Amino acid sequence: MAATISIIIPVFNAESTLGACVSSILAQTYRDYEVILVDDGSSDRSADICHSLCHEHSNFKALQIAHSGPSAARNAGIDAAAGRYITFIDSDDEVDSRYLQTMLDIITRHDADVAALSYQIVARGSKPKPVDHDAAVRLFDNREAVTDLLYQNHLDSSQCFKLIRRSLLDDIRFPEQYRVYEDLLFIYNVYSRCRKVAWTDRKMYFYHKEAAGQMDSVCPQVDDALHIVDDIRNDLSVRFPGIQHLKAIDNRTISISFNLLKRIAQHHISNPEIEKRCWDNILDYRFENLLDPKVRIKNKAGVLLSYLGKSAFTALARLQR
Repeated sequence: MAATISIIIPVFNAESTLGACVSSILAQTYRDYEVILVDDGSSDRSADICHSLCHEHSNFKALQIAHSGPSAARNAGIDAAAGRYITFIDSDDEVDSRYLQTMLDIITRHDADVAALSYQIVARGSKPKPVDHDAAVRLFDNREAVTDLLYQNHLDSSQCFKLIRRSLLDDIRFPEQYRVYEDLLFIYNVYSRCRKVAWTDRKMYFYHKEAAGQMDSVCPQVDDALHIVDDIRNDLSVRFPGIQHLKAIDNRTISISFNLLKRIAQHHISNPEIEKRCWDNILDYRFENLLDPKVRIKNKAGVLLSYLGKSAFTALARLQR
């Protein structure tokens, strides 16, 4: 009989962190799950560890693919998943012992397609803060969920700390052509096609931030982020025609443009084409962002800073590194 929940873990050179991740899964109070470990062409002992875990635990599966990135690894996991629900955990993170039970209770009680939790950043070797298990649950229909996601309020763009009904993913996959912000497009597709999202600010996912991620090091595919917001804008105009959703994607476009410019400045990268596209976005949308009451104070502060000019923005961005 198939497990109720499929846990998908993309693995790449994770021999030093995978053990702690799996230990937090084995400590779950809810037991009807399968774990799908997808080794993405690791060059360390990760693949051997995955196979050893499968020998020890009958509900573990190990897959191996040529190194293609986390999107391809997660897609392979989705294809292999047999559960009614899917959740994603990164191989260098950990979860609270009631992580699965809490999400399953929420998604069942509220007849939702997605249950979404929150996360806390935990230094490696440190203990997480206590979880507020009484935090309220807030419900969103698909229009509300998309708007909230793009305005960056409660719902975030990570594929982690969510439980997703498997049938919702029949025609949704991670975009393997993109290497940054691919999670935003995936989650947008999930929220735009679901009936209901149930969210709570219970910080039950423990995120271990490492020295430098793909965006921190400004990978060559940095312009993927701009292509992704264009993809979302095009879909929005068809799926949710209306001025509020356009304002929401304008907000996310300007937010991403600021983030790219900040990374480029901090790493002293010369990319005139990307810089021009980002500044064009900022100039196009900054005035309406200031007037939009749904835009975060942080984003409005960035807009005000942009009026000082490119040189001032670059100097201040480098000071923040």
